[in-house]
Amino acid sequence: MSRHKCSESISSSAPTESSHSSNPSTSLPLKKVSKKDARPKKKCRSSDDDEKRARKKEPEIDPDEEFLTAACCVAHCIDVFCKTKQLINRDAAENGDVLEDNDVKVCRDKSHKVQERYRRNYTRLLQLAPGLKPLLGDPLKASDLAIIIKKMDATISATRSDDASRLKSQISHYAAFNTKDEPIRPAIYDSSGSRTHMGFNHPILARFLCPVRELETFSDDADKALKNIQGGKIKVTAFTLPAFLWAGDPPGMDYDDDDMFEDMFEGYVLERTMHHIFTSPSSAYGGETCAMRTCNAALHDMTTIEAAHITYGCLQNAWSEIDGAFNYREFYNNIIDLIKDSPDPEWKEELLKAWNV
Repeated sequence: MSRHKCSESISSSAPTESSHSSNPSTSLPLKKVSKKDARPKKKCRSSDDDEKRARKKEPEIDPDEEFLTAACCVAHCIDVFCKTKQLINRDAAENGDVLEDNDVKVCRDKSHKVQERYRRNYTRLLQLAPGLKPLLGDPLKASDLAIIIKKMDATISATRSDDASRLKSQISHYAAFNTKDEPIRPAIYDSSGSRTHMGFNHPILARFLCPVRELETFSDDADKALKNIQGGKIKVTAFTLPAFLWAGDPPGMDYDDDDMFEDMFEGYVLERTMHHIFTSPSSAYGGETCAMRTCNAALHDMTTIEAAHITYGCLQNAWSEIDGAFNYREFYNNIIDLIKDSPDPEWKEELLKAWNV
């Protein structure tokens, strides 16, 4: 569309001095032109200009948004340690689309249970991101697929890190059974930013992290128990479950080794953490959510709490995949398997029912 000037044409005849003197009755006074009138007129804003301005104001949408949203859901709802590259390459190699690399060989060497986990995760990944399917096995789209996979793996990793960072300022409140009347002492976080006084170095958190089967020893002599933990006499591994997973104040106080499933995954710290992550921090204590942004439960179309959600909440005291002798990936898979393949189906049903009330 062409642009038009909005201007008026003003014509005036400026008489000469001689004509003015010879015919004063017909001469007109000269109009004084102000500086304002002398300035060039502004151009009218065209509809093209408006469209350009509107486009500039619109937020840029990442063309890979579908895949990044799916990756966030994978972390929260499927497998926080999932590697999309391994899943996709493993399936492609199985179909003969690509050569088997070291990552795929490692996947193939795993147990039958792990193989089933890979297949299940791969199926769910394609359900969440159907746009991946046309890219698979197409040599012309291999570079696009590689970029998307890299972004998805980064998003999965960042999701857990972001959740842990947001929990950091709240966990000291969540760890206190009665936050108002009995706050945690000494404080979990101080202004130093150091983490050296946390974990087993903090007297309250040490009891929460203590293997639940060693709670009696810890209660009898906490200092001796901590020495045994630090010295390796008491093993803290992915298969020695921590006390904070059980109900009670303090957590695990009523633990019975003959009935270990009683009150398991009903700890108040776990419950508050789950609310914080999936609904909002304002709902952590069971109140109505006052979130300013869409919660993760809505973003992922969550209608029920499943084993992977509970396990993700259990994992939130983790800052790295391996911490000393403790392997968080094994811990994560152990809990998922414990719930899904529970030897007590009635307990499993009651647990999921309780979380979905």
